Amino acid sequence: MFAPLRNDSLQVRFESPEALLEEFEKNISNRGIFVATQDAYEIRQAVDVQVLLDYVSGSDVALSLAGEIVHCIPPEMASGGVVPGVAVQFEAGSRELRDAFEPLLEQQPIADPDEDCEGARRRSARRGPVRVPVRVMPTMSPPFEATSRDLSATGILLSIKEHALPVDEIVRVCLWHPSGQPSVELDGKVVREVENQSGRVAAAAIAFDRNQAAEPRARDVIDALREAGHRSRLGGISGSLSDLGLANMLQMFGCSAPCGTLVVEFDGEQGWVAFVDGQLVGAELGLMSGQEALVAMLDSGDGQFEFEANVDPKLVESAEPRPLAGAVLEAVCALDEMQGDAREAADEDAQSGSDLDVSDDDATLVDFGLDVSEAEMTVVDFGLDVPEVETNAADFGGNLAEADVTIIDFGLGEADDDVTAIDLGPGSGEDSAALADHPAGAVVAIDDSTTFEVDVQQQGQSGDALEKTEAAVVELATSGMSVARLCAIIPEPDDRVQRVIEELVEAGVLRPR
Repeated sequence: MFAPLRNDSLQVRFESPEALLEEFEKNISNRGIFVATQDAYEIRQAVDVQVLLDYVSGSDVALSLAGEIVHCIPPEMASGGVVPGVAVQFEAGSRELRDAFEPLLEQQPIADPDEDCEGARRRSARRGPVRVPVRVMPTMSPPFEATSRDLSATGILLSIKEHALPVDEIVRVCLWHPSGQPSVELDGKVVREVENQSGRVAAAAIAFDRNQAAEPRARDVIDALREAGHRSRLGGISGSLSDLGLANMLQMFGCSAPCGTLVVEFDGEQGWVAFVDGQLVGAELGLMSGQEALVAMLDSGDGQFEFEANVDPKLVESAEPRPLAGAVLEAVCALDEMQGDAREAADEDAQSGSDLDVSDDDATLVDFGLDVSEAEMTVVDFGLDVPEVETNAADFGGNLAEADVTIIDFGLGEADDDVTAIDLGPGSGEDSAALADHPAGAVVAIDDSTTFEVDVQQQGQSGDALEKTEAAVVELATSGMSVARLCAIIPEPDDRVQRVIEELVEAGVLRPR
């Protein structure tokens, strides 16, 4: 659909009138367009966008529009699922663009989606996501600052923190032009509340006074804010939080984009995380901000996200940056600790009602897919300390006659698929202290809940040789993360992460607890 022409020109091709109409209604009518390209451009660079209609026989350039580059998405972001390209803002206004495109669409004049065709009886207008600061002045309480979620020609949806705005309350709203001036004040009434999962009012919808909103000055400010909101989303990416996970997305975008804002919505709440050059510059969710907000968003699970490849300049000016990767890791560790505490409490409750009595001196060997009917073993299972006995390696069907081995079992599958024999004998890289923790023939049962101790000495000896995934496993394991959390957080296939864990255990860097 889109193709670069030369360094100061871009071509946009359409295969059908329907494709042209869809792009016009979605982007062009908002005075912007996103052009996918691998070429390099600069912010504020002047360009000509040439429109070509492939469905018209012998068609040349149907229309040429002047504009400027307002933001760029570099090719490096392709690995994160974002299409590289540039967002262009047109010089022509919305009405001029509408007049220019009507002949190309071969249809009746395009209707203005915000035109008040029913006067005061019209119930709604097209809304667009717009996140800007708003001054709210209620009649019965002091004024306060809020952040908008979306904006139309007739109303606005605001995120609410500690200030309540009950339905039917009369308020005055101050909106600032994206350039900072001028501002406009509009009277309105609260018409709807949005509650989060816990019942707190997280957002409020305000309907503007129709006559005031229709005045040219107010309409100019509203249009400019909506166009700015539209430009910020051009070329962005959106989807479900459950697809990739917030931690993975922040790591991915932080490594591939020079700056960005990740907006998340779930359970009626809207939050955001912003970064510049790998540095976290802000995070907010409801009443929370900073690290507390980041932890809460990581715990959100399902929800929607939208990534914008830009950051509010005012936020950058007032921020106290910190490394994004470190902030995400700290939040993940805090969340893991919280969830671990909850699991321990649940386990204690379950154990208190159990009739099983398992002591350190009387352990039961559970069959994890191995045929151990004739084997004598030592079971090292989740910290359970039982007497050591001799193991006959031949009982495992392998030629391990003179080897000291540890059996590492991920899951409860078949022995041939899920069990790895790791030689921890002399010369394997593990010192005598480590061997004391894993005696000859020990069976170390590793499942999703297993955590590890990190041998600092062995880590130091292997540090230079650790590749990216190994280093990530060691760093996260140091914080006490389980196998399940390691597999969930590290952006690699689970079998790859498990294989790395096996190798690090064999090298003596990790010791299952």
